[in-house]
Amino acid sequence: MNASTWTRSSIREFVRGQQVRAFTVTGQDLPVPEWLHDVIGGTNPSGLDESLAMAHPDDRADLVKTYLEFAKKPGEISETRCRYKVDGVWIWRILRVVNLLAQPDVGAMLSTTADDGPVDVDEVDDQSRRVGDDDAMRWMQVQLDPLGHVLDVKGKSYEITGRTPSEMTGQRLTDFLHPDALAASVTMWFSLISEGPGATRSSRRCYLHPDGTELWVESAYLNRLEEDGAGFVSMFAYDITERRLQEEALRQRTEEVARLAEASRLLAEESRLLAEDFRLLADEVPAAVFRCDDEGRVTFSNTRWAELLGAGIDITSLHETVHPDETAKLTAELASVVADGSSAPRSFELRAFDHVRIFAFRCRSISDDDPSRRRIVGSIEDVTATVRLRSEARHDALTGALNRTVIERAVSTALLGDAGRMLVVFLDLDGFKEVNDLHGHHAGDVVLKAVAARLASAVRPGDLVGRYGGDEFVVVCQSVGTDDALLLVRRLEEALGGPVCFPGGHWQAAASIGTARPQPGDDLGSVLRRADQAMFDQKRHRRRTTAS
Repeated sequence: MNASTWTRSSIREFVRGQQVRAFTVTGQDLPVPEWLHDVIGGTNPSGLDESLAMAHPDDRADLVKTYLEFAKKPGEISETRCRYKVDGVWIWRILRVVNLLAQPDVGAMLSTTADDGPVDVDEVDDQSRRVGDDDAMRWMQVQLDPLGHVLDVKGKSYEITGRTPSEMTGQRLTDFLHPDALAASVTMWFSLISEGPGATRSSRRCYLHPDGTELWVESAYLNRLEEDGAGFVSMFAYDITERRLQEEALRQRTEEVARLAEASRLLAEESRLLAEDFRLLADEVPAAVFRCDDEGRVTFSNTRWAELLGAGIDITSLHETVHPDETAKLTAELASVVADGSSAPRSFELRAFDHVRIFAFRCRSISDDDPSRRRIVGSIEDVTATVRLRSEARHDALTGALNRTVIERAVSTALLGDAGRMLVVFLDLDGFKEVNDLHGHHAGDVVLKAVAARLASAVRPGDLVGRYGGDEFVVVCQSVGTDDALLLVRRLEEALGGPVCFPGGHWQAAASIGTARPQPGDDLGSVLRRADQAMFDQKRHRRRTTAS
């Protein structure tokens, strides 16, 4: 439908029963025509800023695109379906926008918003945690004057530009760009301003942080300047650094695939190329590629498959690639891939059949002409080294307990929520210095390893045991009542009981133990200091008792 074919009747059907907003090309609110009031479901006060704040991070780019496209297409409907968090609940909403500025009895942009049901758990995919910190999609919204000076900033400005909103305000946006991006940015800016209100542009630019970090950002601009110079240019920008790396890798792979396909086309007739190309391309992929049915029976694999699993090993089922304890999880993952019914990939990690390696699976579902028959294509990679590095980044190299960084992060995270029942236990080994002084650091290492193992055996599943430094350990427990706290400390003391033997001697295991619970206004440092002080008080009390 174009601008000339809209009638009052068709407009009434477009807005019937929905939340409606009328506004100018620069985003200023206008009254909804009175002849629509009897059919609409109410007026929608939310503009682009409010909609972005409520939308899921993964849907914000589509939302901005919808708002920007409609201005250039009079009479055409721009539509998107986005996830919104309303009163703590995720719901689907359909946003439709149409430019009816040329319609005499409307004279406005019209947008409609209609709820489209709750969001399934799989559709959120545990990403609700990302809303609020926006780490998955770092974005900012900026208002600019006609000369490109920053008037206002919202969102993750520090993550994107390396500067806080106050540091950006009053500066030219070009001051934050990489020098190589300046020429194209200036040209685009003058084009946007000269085209007048309602003009839109998009760009990809490299931002340069003060520390030299480079970040690629995709931006959408909307000219909201009035004819008299009032208003501003609105810019919505988000970090695409990781996506750009993926796109570049995909581009390079696509070019390589194209070259291989062309070479194959010259070698044989057209009828043979389809099957031959598939085999050639699969063997070029640096991963074990496979195809299987919905029960895991393998119907195709490439050369890398045999290299990964072992030459001469005949594996006909995907379940044979994993440890027996992992087969149930693999079955469940394959069922989820098939049930999803889309081509979106699903990734997961499982122990390999050789009990040593860790395999990363990446699978997606494809269908034949018969929708009831679904196949799975995917790849397997050995990520044992990556998993080991992840573990080393979280654990103390000597004892295997969690390291200080992980422990502090766990306490800090708990303090952001309901941490009233959290218990932090601080332990300092008694007499450990004499072990190192008399028997050497090797004996000390034996003691520290034994202490970490004994503490781990004494806590509940889900409790965290970490080495805080030297001969200090910290235990972090959630949901611990007053009586449970006493029992926990007693279990830790009992677990440490008994000597730790090492070549040339032994150490009678003992530790001073202090505990602390979060209080209103606490931060990480204050909680740990109270636990440390409680431990020190106990150690001092023991010394006085021993001296007496």
